[in-house]
Amino acid sequence: MPLKEKTMESKVIKKSLKIEIFSYFSVYSFSLFILIVSGLLAIFESNANTFYIGGWDMLVYICLLAPLIWLIKNQKIRNPYTKYFLPILVVLMIDVFYYSNAFVQSILPIIIFIIIVTLYLTSMHKVEYFYQTLIPRFHIPFKFVSYIKEFSSNLISLNMHRTLYMRIGIALLVTIPFLGLFSALFMSADENFSLAVKSLFTFKSFFDFSTIIGIPFYFFGYLSLFIYGFSNAMKRVNIETTKAFDPVIIGIFLGMLNILFVTFLLFQISYFFGGESYIKTSGINLAEYAREGFFQLMWVMGIVVMIVLTIMRRFKGEKVIAFLMSGLILQTMVMGFSSLKKMYLYQEIKGATVLRYYVEWLDYFLLFILGLGLYYIVRKHSFHSLLNTIAIVSLLALSVVASTNIDNMVANHNIEKFKNSPAKLDKMSISSLSVDALPAIQNTDIKIVLYQKRECEIFSQYHFGYCQKLKLYGKEHVK
Repeated sequence: MPLKEKTMESKVIKKSLKIEIFSYFSVYSFSLFILIVSGLLAIFESNANTFYIGGWDMLVYICLLAPLIWLIKNQKIRNPYTKYFLPILVVLMIDVFYYSNAFVQSILPIIIFIIIVTLYLTSMHKVEYFYQTLIPRFHIPFKFVSYIKEFSSNLISLNMHRTLYMRIGIALLVTIPFLGLFSALFMSADENFSLAVKSLFTFKSFFDFSTIIGIPFYFFGYLSLFIYGFSNAMKRVNIETTKAFDPVIIGIFLGMLNILFVTFLLFQISYFFGGESYIKTSGINLAEYAREGFFQLMWVMGIVVMIVLTIMRRFKGEKVIAFLMSGLILQTMVMGFSSLKKMYLYQEIKGATVLRYYVEWLDYFLLFILGLGLYYIVRKHSFHSLLNTIAIVSLLALSVVASTNIDNMVANHNIEKFKNSPAKLDKMSISSLSVDALPAIQNTDIKIVLYQKRECEIFSQYHFGYCQKLKLYGKEHVK
């Protein structure tokens, strides 16, 4: 590319950057607001303990969402679907503050953070479909120094009262030494006044060296997210120009998969759906039968879902492809139902665990997606409407799973199941659950082992669900 063309291109990019940032940060109060929010987030993140996800991190979530809520309230967001994510996020944040199980405390905060960052990156996208909000596109180049510099120049140029601030600064420089001098004299003159001042200004700083080093990185990281997100404006209009797959290639591909699946089902049909009589006559161990092949079939279901979505992206209603895809989906669903039967049997033998419940629910979810794909193929609905439905169902499913007291379910299931044969009850497994299981163990001698304890009197460690359950059910069932 000639030098002249490169120069012109760089000028266009810089002009576009200036226009976008000026457009969305033209209000001085909003620019100052995101600076304050970025500073608060930097302090919170630098001082928060990764375990104590409670009061401290609730402030992080609220601050992180504040600029987005500001623009939504003032109707400055281009993406019409961004606001519909806020109720879901509120539910998830409440779950983090109420439940103590491993998923909610270790994984859900990461999911919440990813969703919030994604909403910032797509907030200024003009989209046609709901699911596009979860798939960010980067319309403008990311240049950290240029963005901060441009934002700062706009902020200074918008400050119409900078001379007033300079005068206030000079006044403070003159006043503070005299305040210190007179305070020292008053403290020497009155012992009670001296003690009051000392108690007021005596505190233990939570800033150590690593904290001080981390604050500027967090500050500029969050500030860059806000600036880039609100400047990343683009129009994402989908024009249906996708070219259909070669029917011969897809036909052979799906045909061969169908043959393999049919063969597998024929070989395994008695094994899949065999009752106790079949298991006994075959000499198969009941627990091994229930466990064998379950996770492999889950993988099969997940891969088939990806295959179906990929083909439907360029599906033009070809009857042969629709027939073959429908056959593949139906056979996969048969395998899914058989894997569910195995999971029920395994839980009947071994009892419930958190992982077994989650895997069971994942099986239900994959079956639903497969059934949804089959419906959309038969009804010839658009691929985008299918992705919309999957995105909505996925968010709702996440909310339901996060809002379920899984630890209490596991403890209650096992205690009820083995109440007539207490020797088979795995008390150690129940003891490893969180305080969420306290309601289920009230009439037992089981104690929950708290590997990491929270101090409910300290705000940074305070967790509503944890502290309330200990207060409500007492501490005699924990150790």
